[in-house]
Amino acid sequence: TDFFRPKAGSRHHRELPGNVTVAPNGVEGPDPKPLPDNKVSLSFPGDYHTKSAQSRFAYAFLLVDCHLERPSYRGFLYNMVVAISNLRHYQSTQDVVVYIQMAANDPHARLPTHEMKWLDRLGCRIQYLDPPPDEARQGASMNNNTTRQPSPKFDFSASQMLKFQILDLVEYERVLYMDADVMPLCNLDYIFHLSADKGVIKENVVFAWIKEPANGGFFMLQPQPGHLQELYALRDSVLSNNNKEFDVVQGWGQAFVPPDRWMAFQRRHVGMKWNFYAANSDQGLLYHWVKYHRKQVTLVFGINAENWGVDPANHSRAMREDPNNTTNFFFQPFANSSCVARDMAPPGTDLNTLTFAKHESYAMTLIHKPPYSDFIHFYGPFKPWDSPQLEPPCAPHPSSSTHAGQWAPKCQNSRQYFFHVLRKCNQELDMKIDFDHWDQVYENIQSPPLEERRVSRGGNKKKKRG
Repeated sequence: TDFFRPKAGSRHHRELPGNVTVAPNGVEGPDPKPLPDNKVSLSFPGDYHTKSAQSRFAYAFLLVDCHLERPSYRGFLYNMVVAISNLRHYQSTQDVVVYIQMAANDPHARLPTHEMKWLDRLGCRIQYLDPPPDEARQGASMNNNTTRQPSPKFDFSASQMLKFQILDLVEYERVLYMDADVMPLCNLDYIFHLSADKGVIKENVVFAWIKEPANGGFFMLQPQPGHLQELYALRDSVLSNNNKEFDVVQGWGQAFVPPDRWMAFQRRHVGMKWNFYAANSDQGLLYHWVKYHRKQVTLVFGINAENWGVDPANHSRAMREDPNNTTNFFFQPFANSSCVARDMAPPGTDLNTLTFAKHESYAMTLIHKPPYSDFIHFYGPFKPWDSPQLEPPCAPHPSSSTHAGQWAPKCQNSRQYFFHVLRKCNQELDMKIDFDHWDQVYENIQSPPLEERRVSRGGNKKKKRG
């Protein structure tokens, strides 16, 4: 049974081009040249617009610092394949846009063709971003022959600003961005519809994380012409005015004035300063952009949310709205929307045992709270591909022959489920992953591609990517 493959004739069904070849071991020569457009359906640097948008909304992913000689990016690519396969399997009808940035010191212009084929078979629109300038790398330099010199370190925070490229996808009404280490468990299209069709939530939606008011790895924005340039101008202005030192009071240009505050998923984490994790990077800029600059956002804290809009008495100010006219600003837009319960539960499944969240590092804080229960964020050291230990196959479910039963709810945790789906993708996409020798695969992909340096609570913190 095809786990994710769209039906023939559907907008996401694509046959593999017959003249794209891969060696038996799945390895190609360096930097293969693109074939003529009329011979191959794959996208090449900068040309994703040749594939026109096929839906009102889109999902977007970002894969950065890709270097073919040290392919540590490949674990994130595996997860992207799993994530997109899950969306396709559970009948999402929305486009998927994948941004890819090669490493500054990699001479190749793009990923190997066999890896491009995985994304092409999933119907993705692919856009390559310009590699980062060498001067962005510590110790990087150019010699007289303009040959790039190896430099393994990279500013992770700077790379995370690339996710705002989704603001340029103006052909879509909404774009839901997910980091390359986020795995949706089911069809998340309902988030688009709650915003654009039902008007329950705003056009911009930001989800708080455990200790932060914004999760830079999962959010939805409304693209508009000029908004990307506007956001980057705001970023550059703030950083230049502060002499590149981040002001934890003014943040990105707006101090918190009571009763305003930021609030995380765990509501004991509340603050009046821009000192939460990544406040000086993507998460802080995202929060400021939608709340104080655009002044149109739904902020989500678990099952609760609040809307912010323009203050009618002072259009330069943002105001918390009261959607129920009860002076209770909180409302619950996702209470009955979980796609896990709708898509993944075979008949008779006890929903109290359905989610993987109880097995994860964030434990009971996210369980049964859609949309948090509908995706897994493998942040920090909890990435399943970052371990030499291969998870065993999931136990089959009695109804595994059914559409919902293929989820195999006897998977013990999300790591095991990740490999459950990756094995299916390996068969369907001919990925040639050697699960019998996973320890050798792990040796290639174990190191995170970027070193993360972010400012938190006024000091530099060095953390593993994610």
